[in-house]
Amino acid sequence: MGSNLAFAREALAIFRSEAPDHYVRIARTLRPAPGVYTVDAESISVTSQSDEVTIAPAGSAAPYTIRASISAPDVVRLIDGTVMLETLLADERLRIIASADDLLLLAEAVAAFLDGAIASRRLSDLFERYRAWV
Repeated sequence: MGSNLAFAREALAIFRSEAPDHYVRIARTLRPAPGVYTVDAESISVTSQSDEVTIAPAGSAAPYTIRASISAPDVVRLIDGTVMLETLLADERLRIIASADDLLLLAEAVAAFLDGAIASRRLSDLFERYRAWV
């Protein structure tokens, strides 16, 4: 796997090819809400212009409106469904800093991803590789 950045990029590429309508929905939803997501010590930026999502190493000067942090093992637990998002938030194992409007946009983007990912065998295989890497 190599890194959380590599995982996120590969997941997005698979998602774009297998669920293009959902991909565009995510891109349009996140356009006004650029974010930096830290998994363990690795920070990843997620930005969108037009109907394209860009995942890159996070730069400190970018104007992010969403900031979130989580551990890689908790990402695996979320993927596996063994922990609920609400539990991670309540236990402060997932921290999100954003306005209420941006939180709603993030929730909508996550819902679009989940809707499109459910039937993807390639994403399931990628998640298995990520689980083994973590």
